[in-house]
Amino acid sequence: MIIVLSCTSDFEEINKNPNQFTTASPEALLTGAFRTSLNEVGGEMNLWMFASYARYAGGLQGNELHQFGVAEVLTRGYWQNLYVDVITACDAVINIYEDNPDFNNRVQVAKAWKAYTYHVIFTTWGPAPLSNAIDINQLPDIIFDSEEKGYTQILSMLKEASDNMSAEGDSFVNGQDVIYGGDMNKWMKFINTMRLKIALRISTGFPSLAQQHINEALAKGEDMLILDNSDNAILSFENDPVNWNSFYNQEVIVQNDNHIPKVNHNFMLFLTTYGDPRIEVFAAESKKKVLITDMLQEGGGSTDTISVQYAVPYLGEPLGTNANRALPNWGLNENDNPLRDYEFDNYSGWGERFMAADADYTLISAAETYFILAELNATGYNTVESAQSYYNKGIEASFSRYNLQNELSGYLSQDGIAWGTSSQGKRNYNGIITSGISDDPLEKILTQRWIAMFFQGHDGYCLQKRTRKLAWSPFIEPADRIGVDYLDFPERMFILKVS
Repeated sequence: MIIVLSCTSDFEEINKNPNQFTTASPEALLTGAFRTSLNEVGGEMNLWMFASYARYAGGLQGNELHQFGVAEVLTRGYWQNLYVDVITACDAVINIYEDNPDFNNRVQVAKAWKAYTYHVIFTTWGPAPLSNAIDINQLPDIIFDSEEKGYTQILSMLKEASDNMSAEGDSFVNGQDVIYGGDMNKWMKFINTMRLKIALRISTGFPSLAQQHINEALAKGEDMLILDNSDNAILSFENDPVNWNSFYNQEVIVQNDNHIPKVNHNFMLFLTTYGDPRIEVFAAESKKKVLITDMLQEGGGSTDTISVQYAVPYLGEPLGTNANRALPNWGLNENDNPLRDYEFDNYSGWGERFMAADADYTLISAAETYFILAELNATGYNTVESAQSYYNKGIEASFSRYNLQNELSGYLSQDGIAWGTSSQGKRNYNGIITSGISDDPLEKILTQRWIAMFFQGHDGYCLQKRTRKLAWSPFIEPADRIGVDYLDFPERMFILKVS
C-alpha cells in the first residue's frame, strides 16, 4: 500500500463549497428582522399583552398576562427573539456593509429598524442592554442602560439614518422590501416620522431630549412625514402556518375561546356612543345577539304600551371574566353586573380584516401622524397648521383608509367630536367611566388617536402609559397582585434571567 502525503498553500480555496453562501444579503437579513418584529410585536405580544393593555381586546382570560399578571417564560421568549432575531440581523447588515457606499441606504434602514426594536424593548421592559448588547467581548458582564441613555442612543440612530439616506441612492435588490417595495423616499418619511413619534413618546420623562429631536424632525418639513395613506408603514402576515396572524391561529386552529379576542367594552362604548361607522371595520356582529325588550307608548292618543324587542348587533366585552367585574369595596357586587349572564357568542369579535391569516399590522399611519402633529401644536410646538386642522385631518385619514369618506361630515358634526365641543357620553357597564369627551384639545386628540390605532396594541398601551388621559376602566382583581384590587395596566414587564 502506498500512502501519499502532500501539502498545498491553496487548501482553503480547494475546500470551499462553491454552492455555499458566505455572506448574507441585506435583503435576507432585513426581511428576517421585519418578519420577527411582526410575529412578536404585532402577533404574539399583541395577542397576549398589548391588545388587552390598550383596551382593544376584551375577554381574553387564557393566562396570567391577560389578567395583568406575570408570565415570565413568555416575556423572556419575546425579549430573546427581539435581540437574537431582529437586533442581531440589523447589526449584521451594519457591520458587513457600512463601509460600502453601494449599500448605504440599506444600512440606514437597518439602523432605523434597530432603533425601532430597541424602542419596543425599552417601552416594554424599561432599562435594557443596548450599549454593549450582542457583543461577545463584553460577556459575562452585560450592562443595562438607563432609559434616558437608551432613548438618547435610539433617537441618535434615527437621526443618523435620516440624515444619511438619499432617495436617489441604493435600494433593495429586485424590490425585496416587504414594507415599501424598495421606495427609499417612503423609507425616509418612515424614519423621520418614527423619530418624531418616539420623541413625543418620551416627552414626559425626558423633555429636553424629546424637544431636540421633535424640533429637528419637524425642521425636515412635512413632505418628510407620513401624511398620506399610501405612505403608511404596514407589515402583513401571510397565509401560511409559519407566518400567519397569531389571532387567526387562536380562532381557527387552536379554537380556545379564552384566547380569542372580543372588542373591548371600553373601546366599543366610544364607537356606539357616536355612531362611529368604523365599527363595521373594527368589529364583527355578535354571533348570538342579545335581545333587548322595551315598552313604548302606542301613540295616536292612546296611553296603551306595547312591548318591542330588538337585537343588539354589537356588544363589547370587558377584560377578564365575571369574577373580574365585581369589587364589593366599591359597591360593585356580582349580582349587579348587567353582563353576568352573557355568553362568549353574545359579544362582538374583531373585524375580519384583523382576524385574517394575512392581516395587516400598522407601524405608523397618516392618521396617527396627523394626531401627533395636533398634539405638538396644542402643547406649544411650531407647526405648519393648527391643532384643530391636524385633528380633523387625522379623523379624515382614518375614515379614508377604510373607504368611509361619505360618513365623515356627520361624525365630525357631533358634540364631543367637533372641535371645541363636549359631550356627556354614556356610562360603561359598571358606571366607573363614561364615553363623554370634553372640549380639552388634548383629550380629543388622544381619544381619536387611540381609536384610529385599533390593532396597534403596543402603541395604544404606550399612549395611555404616557398621558393617562384616556377614559379606561381598570382591570379588577388582577392576577399575581396580592392586596391590589385593580390595575390600569402593567407598567412594564420583567425577566428574571438574561441569557
